[in-house]
Amino acid sequence: RHPWFADVVLAVSIEGIGEAGPAMLVELSGPRGWMIDGFRTAAANPIGFSFLTEVMRVLDESASDFDVIRDAGIPGLSFAFARGSSIYHTAADDPDELHAGGMAHNGELALGVARHFGGVDIAAADGDSATVFFTVPGYLLVSYPTTWSWVVYLAGLAATVAAIRRHRAADRPDASMGLGIATVAGASLAIAVVVALAW
Repeated sequence: RHPWFADVVLAVSIEGIGEAGPAMLVELSGPRGWMIDGFRTAAANPIGFSFLTEVMRVLDESASDFDVIRDAGIPGLSFAFARGSSIYHTAADDPDELHAGGMAHNGELALGVARHFGGVDIAAADGDSATVFFTVPGYLLVSYPTTWSWVVYLAGLAATVAAIRRHRAADRPDASMGLGIATVAGASLAIAVVVALAW
């Protein structure tokens, strides 16, 4: 409600949902493609995954600090480190548990974003575009329009069809393929359960 709020053209939220780890882009508002390109340029070690920002968007009732920014239609980025998130909002969640590395990465991102976006005309940003993005080892942030996802889907389908044809050409019983799929699915489920219980 402060009069200065009307002057805000970009906002950055810095979070700690745990005690350590690299700071990741967890929420995003504004023209996505343009914001991601800016984030890639601004950050020395950019880490972001579009599935995280989509999860936060779906969990609209999460009541994060970023809600005010997003709901006001202000372009913005929200960063958080989340390692050790099992202590979040518990009695163990205190400053003594924080690791300097995660705090330093948040600060590095904030400074890089301020330097980059402080020197561009945010009002002239291109319109919103749906973008898929993810970080690969070496802090390389990859992004592409969601329309390209069809190419990825079709390539996956083609690979699946090729695998089935190769399987049949080798004259293996169809049951062996079903067993292989069931093994992978079962192992994935078991790993998810073990990780959830350990967390």
